[in-house]
Amino acid sequence: MKLKDLEAARACNDALEWFTSTYGDKGASFERVLKDCPRADWMIWGLWNLEPRRANIEQIIYLGLTAGRRSLRFASSADIAVLTKAYDAAEAVVFNNCEKTRSAARSAAESAWSAARSAAESAWSAAESAESAASAEHRAAADDCRGLMLTKKYKSLAKED
Repeated sequence: MKLKDLEAARACNDALEWFTSTYGDKGASFERVLKDCPRADWMIWGLWNLEPRRANIEQIIYLGLTAGRRSLRFASSADIAVLTKAYDAAEAVVFNNCEKTRSAARSAAESAWSAARSAAESAWSAAESAESAASAEHRAAADDCRGLMLTKKYKSLAKED
């Protein structure tokens, strides 16, 4: 594999930079690149875009699920159970693709989507509350300054300047 192969497949700039710094102009075999690749998402992308006959869709999905599970450490403890259930259901489809497992996966995906939407709404609400609190704090500070300027002590200090 050469840099031009990655460019033709429209690899991201970070992957192109890594490939160039790792292999230079000589390039490397696809197997070597997979062994050295520092990111799972690049590996999955490469299998799908550069070597599509090496892996079927179930294998690609399974790799994505495996990589995705590693990101659970960034989820809130409340979301981990819902997300784990979604990953488990999706894996069940990969290993036994039938209506029962697809239905369970759809249900788990809907639950995960609902949890994600709820978390996003909570984050948005918290951000709005923080912005509101900051605005209130700025207004309170301005009111304090205005109040200070009306006092005799401030007026006497202002005259001294």
